[in-house]
Amino acid sequence: MEAKEMFEKLGYEFCDLDNYTDFHRYEYAKQTKLENGVRIQNIWFDLINKELYIHNSINLEELQAINQQVKELGWYE
Repeated sequence: MEAKEMFEKLGYEFCDLDNYTDFHRYEYAKQTKLENGVRIQNIWFDLINKELYIHNSINLEELQAINQQVKELGWYE
């Protein structure tokens, strides 16, 4: 299964942000309704610097989707 499908299964939406300030990135975002508001979870892949930015904690399924995305981006080479 591709990373995008894995993230979508977890409730994330792919945000296509070709030119975000000074780097290109992939972003997945998910909103979860809480009793006292909304929690927004973001996972960004900085395609220039090969860095990952995560807003909030992640679970094992999210980690598996991140690892799949890293493989698809060729960052393990």
